[in-house]
Amino acid sequence: MSYLSAPDEASWLEAAERGADWWIAHVPKDRVAFWDFDDPAIPDTERDTAATAVASSGSLKLAKAAKGEAARAKYRAVAEATITALVDHYLTPTSPADKRAPGILTESCFNKRPDARPHDAANRCEFIVADYYLLECLLVLAEELDATAV
Repeated sequence: MSYLSAPDEASWLEAAERGADWWIAHVPKDRVAFWDFDDPAIPDTERDTAATAVASSGSLKLAKAAKGEAARAKYRAVAEATITALVDHYLTPTSPADKRAPGILTESCFNKRPDARPHDAANRCEFIVADYYLLECLLVLAEELDATAV
């Protein structure tokens, strides 16, 4: 977004693309990040749908800002696949037995660090940040919102 405001600052776009490309190279095949890419317990550890939704929002912004059609198409395709994974596997109901209200994005992870105070940690939960970014992405994909307007 900063690059779009100051297009002479090409290094800002390059930094955003490097970050997005790192994410793409390291996120699991199912597109939903673990709470920590370096957790030695992977795959038996929490996912983080909030971070995943935020990354999808960034990918949709890059799909508008990146130079070159191939790069724009790549970031759009990654965002679409990721949002589909979130909706298909982490949005309630997540199974026929799931009695929670429809539309809750589950499995966010907040502050699981070992040095966090126990009452500050939350994982495998709904998190308003995840809800916001999922909604933003869905509106962009439905062409109801310009990714670069928010």
